[in-house]
Amino acid sequence: MHVAPKKHHRLHFPAKLIQLDDRYGVKPAFSEHVLSLNKLRTCLVHRAGKVTELDINSENGLLAEWVSSKMILRGLETGVELVLTEPYQGLNEPSTFQMHIVEHQKIFPLGSEIQLDSYDIYSTIFTLWRFGLACGEALNQFAFESGIQIGKV
Repeated sequence: MHVAPKKHHRLHFPAKLIQLDDRYGVKPAFSEHVLSLNKLRTCLVHRAGKVTELDINSENGLLAEWVSSKMILRGLETGVELVLTEPYQGLNEPSTFQMHIVEHQKIFPLGSEIQLDSYDIYSTIFTLWRFGLACGEALNQFAFESGIQIGKV
């Protein structure tokens, strides 16, 4: 009971996800997004954001994938959609406010320097939040299928 968690804790993040899937069939949603962001993090931390052969995860370079949200105003009269990106934006007609869950990605070619804009940073937080929720759901499902009872905290 004490050895397995310590061994798992010492693994690198991608290996942890592989082990959860291989040994227990636990594969949280958004794992691929988070693995791509981990590649991005590794490049930023170890190579000051300059993409090298070590960072490549697609045929075109370092691919970063996010799941995020976009806030949209939709005009009730014209149907015009305005993606909200700055404070005080609006339409000159009555409108509805909507939040859309979207995916987006960027490719950083070999030799380029990683540059993230504010939406990328926000999307990183959003992606990690969704992944955290998905981990809890996947582990609860595993526990349920294994007959393990989990009490509410």
